[in-house]
Amino acid sequence: MTGKCDCESCIKCKLTRKPFTLNTTVRATEPLQLVHWDICGPLETAIGGGRYMLLFIDDATRHTDEYILKYKSEALEKFNEWKALREKESGKQVKRFRTDRGSEYTSKKFAEYLKSDGILKEMTTPHLPQSNGVVERANRTIMERAQRMRDDAGLWKKYWAFAVSVAVHLKPELRHAPWLVRLCTRRGMGESQF
Repeated sequence: MTGKCDCESCIKCKLTRKPFTLNTTVRATEPLQLVHWDICGPLETAIGGGRYMLLFIDDATRHTDEYILKYKSEALEKFNEWKALREKESGKQVKRFRTDRGSEYTSKKFAEYLKSDGILKEMTTPHLPQSNGVVERANRTIMERAQRMRDDAGLWKKYWAFAVSVAVHLKPELRHAPWLVRLCTRRGMGESQF
């Protein structure tokens, strides 16, 4: 569907709640001090079999990494992979992470792993995505950009994983490339999205 639609259904789909403003929340001052993460899905099965998008966002740098998962149960394995890569790269260790209360984060195996590595787990309020706002906003923005790219290229829905990967990797470039923002705005992507 192209153009602007003001029907009741479209308006309801675009409604969002305002994020919570917590005076006690302090942004991390060094890499890996606080990591936000969340799983988005299930989505339509992508080429390669992925159905979920796993995002990791470093609070200090806002660096974002994505993984496409077939099953939610792969989350711990991907966390290990991501953690090893980022700790080696930065020379620092993950101190704490913040996520929702999804079953993939509350298992006994996961709790034991975190305890053995000395990582503190911050669980947000159930059923309130605003309390994990950093990663929830990123989920929404990335999925919207991916959908726009896919639609603009005329690709089927099963290509969402490729579009997500491009959207995540373009994120830092958009901050430093005003010409790219202008180009995307002309293409109908909307300047407020960057």
